[in-house]
Amino acid sequence: MKIASKITIIVGTIILTTNSAAAFNFGFVRAPDYLDPFFIALLIAAFIFWIAVIFTKPRGIPFNQLYKTQMDPVPTYYFRILQAIVIIFMVLLFLGMGLQRYDEAQGLAHLSLEPHMSDIV
Repeated sequence: MKIASKITIIVGTIILTTNSAAAFNFGFVRAPDYLDPFFIALLIAAFIFWIAVIFTKPRGIPFNQLYKTQMDPVPTYYFRILQAIVIIFMVLLFLGMGLQRYDEAQGLAHLSLEPHMSDIV
């Protein structure tokens, strides 16, 4: 139990540390950097539930047919939670892209919460 609590504390500390990196920019996909901890947490949760779905789904049923298959409650719960995580991730991604574009349109993209060297000197 001590190992699990240490791992939880370390992962939580890494995920929730302040990020001084600029917003990621892959051309049309731009999101503010303050959403990075949420993206990381959702990706880790999605990976865990994806593994849980893989291990608990019925044999012989492909992953893309799970939504049509009658299953036991446990794989169904895992699959529905995985779907909810993916939906929340996509909503945050598009919301972040919209906020980033709004900032750029308003001319506020140069402002940030981090102090610049010119502000200190």
